[in-house]
Parts: sequence; structure tokens; C-alpha cells
Amino acid sequence: MQGITSKPTQAEKKRLKSLLSKKGRLREKQFLAEGVRLLEESLRHEFRPVRIYFSATLIGGRGQQLLDRFQENKIPIQELAARDIRRISGTESSQGLVGLFDIPERGPDDMRRGLYKKILLLDRVSDPGNAGALLRSALAFEFDLVFATEDTVELYNPKVVRSSVGAVFGIPVITGAPDDIAEFKRHQNCTVIVTDPRGGHIKAQLKKLKVKKSYILAIGSEAEGISSELRSLADLSIRIGHSDRVESLNAAVAGSILMKEIYDLTPRRRRQ
Repeated sequence: MQGITSKPTQAEKKRLKSLLSKKGRLREKQFLAEGVRLLEESLRHEFRPVRIYFSATLIGGRGQQLLDRFQENKIPIQELAARDIRRISGTESSQGLVGLFDIPERGPDDMRRGLYKKILLLDRVSDPGNAGALLRSALAFEFDLVFATEDTVELYNPKVVRSSVGAVFGIPVITGAPDDIAEFKRHQNCTVIVTDPRGGHIKAQLKKLKVKKSYILAIGSEAEGISSELRSLADLSIRIGHSDRVESLNAAVAGSILMKEIYDLTPRRRRQ
């Protein structure tokens, strides 16, 4: 196979393994994504990897085709032993393909440029599965940005990346503090929407939403909800009606329902 560079050194293998931890990702400003479907999504969203690692003994036919596509796109490729791929894949049964990606340099200052009109705010969402599912719904329902507070699970965590099913490649993400949201609201005059069991009915409240303005939909954790600091910024407080046979909805389910309702109220983007 053409275009394969020399095998990584022990030091490089150690650095790759460090990316399974938040500390390592923050230090290196890089993250890993494992598996054929995730890496297919990175190509679809034109989120190019820095390098692709593969194991000849683990890779299947679909994986080989994907590896060929990465070579056609002139992405550097390195072969690893199966045991080394398993060490950095973070999964029990590796498909033999791992991508190394740079974490985009974005921060709260980028919000002030007025590029983001529909923002999903994740506050204290600690479960990686919920965070990943919310990323996927945000992309599906045409949100422009996902903003995570510092108490939310890190969005380049391998479990979040996997549960997003590649949506993390398709939508910008930023981490910041509630103060950043307060400042954004002052500058952009946006509408902040929160969920509350005592809030107004979902359809009645969303009719008040001025679709030409920017807005932020805030989703909190199932256990703790949204912080009082962010709740004080709310313009619309919404409840999602459901049977009293359950106490509350899962955060990802509640957020996805709201995003779908907002999506139905707003003009569709034309497909490119």
C-alpha cells in the first residue's frame, strides 16, 4: 500500500494513548475517533484528520475502502499492531481504524462575530451518551453551534464522539462560562429558552419565538437541571407535557423534542 509512513515511536504511541484522557486532550489540543462510520462522517463533513492509524489484521473490507479514500485525500497513514490500535481505540472491539484530529481553536469570542444564530447550550450535562445524542440532534435540526458550560462533559471525550455518530465533525462546539452567555445575550439581543416543569406549554411558548432573532436553547442535566445563573437569563420557560407515569424525560430526549419543535417553526436551509 502506497503512502504509509514509518511506524510510530514508543513516545508517539504513549502520546496517542494520553488522548484518551481529558488532561491529555487539553494538553495536546487533539482527539481520537475510532471506527469506520465515524471516520466516514469526518470525510463527509470535510473535517480532515491529521493522521490515520490502522491495523492490517483488524481492518475489514469497508475499512480498507475508507483507508483508500484517505490516501486519495493525501492524509498521512501509519500502520500499528493490533494491540496498539486496541490501546488507543477506547473500544472493546476495534475495527482497526483510528483517526487523529486537531481540536478546532474556538472560544466564546467567536460568538460575538454574529455567525451563530441558533445555539444549543448544554449546562451540567455530565453523561457522554446524552451529550453525544444532543450534538446529533443539534446537527439534524440545523443549529449553528453547541456551547458547553465547564461543568458539562468535554465534547471531544471519546464516548461523546462515538455517541454523536460523527455529528461532532459537522457542528462547531465551544466551551465557556455562564458569563459568556450573559454577554452574548447583551450584544446579540437573543432569546434564551429553558425547560421548566412549571413553564408554559411547548407550542404556545414557541409561538412567541421571533425566528429572525438569534436564540439559545438551554438543556440541563436530568439530575441538576439548569444553573440558577443561566435560568435568570431566560426569556421563555417551556414545559414538555407527558404522562405522570414518569417523573421526567431524559435530557437528550427533552432537548431533541424542543429542537424538532423549533425546527418546524423556522425556514429550512437549502441543501447544497
